[in-house]
Amino acid sequence: MTSSGGRSHGPAVRVWHALCALGMVGMVLPAPLWFPRAAFLLFAAGVVWCGVRGRREGADSGDRAAYLGLGVCCLAMAVMLVPALDWVVGSAGAGMPVAPVGHAAMRMSSGAGGPTAHASVPTALLVVLALALTVVSLRAVARSAASVRNGSGHAARAEALAEALLAAAMAAMLAITASP
Repeated sequence: MTSSGGRSHGPAVRVWHALCALGMVGMVLPAPLWFPRAAFLLFAAGVVWCGVRGRREGADSGDRAAYLGLGVCCLAMAVMLVPALDWVVGSAGAGMPVAPVGHAAMRMSSGAGGPTAHASVPTALLVVLALALTVVSLRAVARSAASVRNGSGHAARAEALAEALLAAAMAAMLAITASP
């Protein structure tokens, strides 16, 4: 799996990107109460997996950068689920079958003038993650351009553009959430 020079990522990284995309779709829809916990654990495992794989890749900075970028995406997904976890714990036994997740949970208000749900996630962390995701997105766009220059296949180009779109969408969700 090498991301430098416009080459394609390996299948495991593509699967994680797909899981991030599915997780984002799951965040904008009403979800069963188990979803925030399961998704949080999945993306926390993704952060650990990226760290282990990134360290194992050795000197190839393209591979390390790919794992770092994916790790940032998994971390952002986990952070976006924290308010939903707070809501699930706070509503235990209240008979509420559906949890607001992701962006909806992060923008919830506790009442007129009350604190928002994203108070459980520091705004500075949201901003730093949004900036890091912007870098991941721009790097993927550059990788796509490199694949055009060096004649890599359409698959590598499409993969890079999909990664750029995914990271940009996460960055936008975090930036909107961090805004007052």
